[in-house]
Amino acid sequence: MRTVTNKFRFWESSVSAHVLVNPIRRPRLRPKTFVKLTTKKGKKTRKTKKTETLPAAAHPSGSSISRRKRISRNNSSLENSLESLIETAKSHVGRSELASKNVLPAVLEIVKHQYHHNHVISLCFKLLRNLFAGELSNQNSFLEHNGVAVVSDILRSEAADCSNSSLGSDHGLVRWGLQVLANVCLAGRDHQRAVWGELFPEGFVVLARVGNKEICDPLCMVIFACCDGNPEWFRMLSSDGGWPLMVGILKTASSAGFG
Repeated sequence: MRTVTNKFRFWESSVSAHVLVNPIRRPRLRPKTFVKLTTKKGKKTRKTKKTETLPAAAHPSGSSISRRKRISRNNSSLENSLESLIETAKSHVGRSELASKNVLPAVLEIVKHQYHHNHVISLCFKLLRNLFAGELSNQNSFLEHNGVAVVSDILRSEAADCSNSSLGSDHGLVRWGLQVLANVCLAGRDHQRAVWGELFPEGFVVLARVGNKEICDPLCMVIFACCDGNPEWFRMLSSDGGWPLMVGILKTASSAGFG
């Protein structure tokens, strides 16, 4: 138990360095001057005229370089903390201890502030997935802090990138995010309703059209977990809104050789 507490203290310091994001400052402007020589009574004089300004960012200062190094060190520290907590959350005792420390809201804050850092978000998704394994307090906290919308927004964005062959894709990130939602759905009807309401039908369709087995497997898990015990939602899958989703899943199953 003491080991878990020490890990959480280290985690708190890492989170503080990342969640408390520095405000974005407009670049300072440095004047650029031109020197013009004029003649007055046979003597040359110097006349200085301020004509335009250039962003100071074009001339990196020592402080900006130091700030970049500090951010890089903070990223490394945060990743190490997340990896340690992922291991802790694999046990029931570890999940309970992290729930008592109210770790989950901090993880969601990191996800929101590290939107363009896929590796950090992937680690957060793995941690959330582990935290939800049979731990109702974490599942409820996820719902209370609007976690379904936070994760779903990232999934939709990443799925759109995966569908565009000209952009880099991260199937692993989408897969882990769907596993998070699948574990959330196991908590009960309220959690199922939150996921279904957020993603059906458009969100599910976007994910199904990626056409990748790594994504299709957990996507089907989420849909089944939502519909289990909810026959009206099963009927919605065969409605006009559900057909594009089913077509996308069947195309992936056919091309990947399921069965």
